[in-house]
Amino acid sequence: MKTWLRRGTAFVVFASFLIGGWSDSFWVKGSFTSARWFEYLQLADPLAAIEVGFASGQWPAKLWLAASPLFLLALFSQRSFCRWFCPLGFLFSTLRSFRSHSKPVEPVCHYSKPNLWALSLILIISFTSGLPVFQILSPINSLILGLVFGLQLYLILPALAILLDWFYPRLFCKNICPLGNLPSMQRKCSEQNCCNRMLETHF
Repeated sequence: MKTWLRRGTAFVVFASFLIGGWSDSFWVKGSFTSARWFEYLQLADPLAAIEVGFASGQWPAKLWLAASPLFLLALFSQRSFCRWFCPLGFLFSTLRSFRSHSKPVEPVCHYSKPNLWALSLILIISFTSGLPVFQILSPINSLILGLVFGLQLYLILPALAILLDWFYPRLFCKNICPLGNLPSMQRKCSEQNCCNRMLETHF
C-alpha cells in the first residue's frame, strides 16, 4: 500500500509539472530546480543552491530561502525526494513492477560512498567551470523539459537512465545521482540504519 502511495504522490507531482508547463494557468510553474507553487510559494532544490554557490561564488539569500524548506524536509526525513517526488524514481519503480522475472537486488550497506564521489565531482566541476553542471545535465530536469517543450534531444539522458535501471536496478539512484546522497550528508546514521533507509527507497 505504501509503495503505491509513494508512486501516486510522485505521479501527481510529475503530472503537475507537465500540466503547469503546458498550460497558462496552473498551481505550479518551473522545474525541479526551482518552481513557484500557487503563485506565492517559491521552492528550490538544495543541491541547485549549493551548485550555484560553487559556480558563481555567490550565495543569494532568496535562493537559499527557497531551498530551506526542502533542506529541512530532507534533514528530518532522509531521501524523501527520492521516495516520494522524483519522476525518474516513479518511472523506474513502475517499469520495474512489470518485470515478472526480475531477480531481487541484494542491498549494499555502504551505498552512500559512490554517491559521495559523484556529489564531490559535480561540485568540483561546477566550481571550476562556473556552471551548475548537474542542473544542466540532470535527467530529471531533462525529462520535464523534453516533454513540456517537445525537445527529443532532452529525452536522451532520461532514456539512458531508464535503460540503465532496467538492466541494473537502482544503480543510477544509489551510485550516480548526487541528489540521492545529499540528504545523507545532513545527518549521520549507523551502518544498520543506512541499510534500512536504502531499503526504504526501493518503492
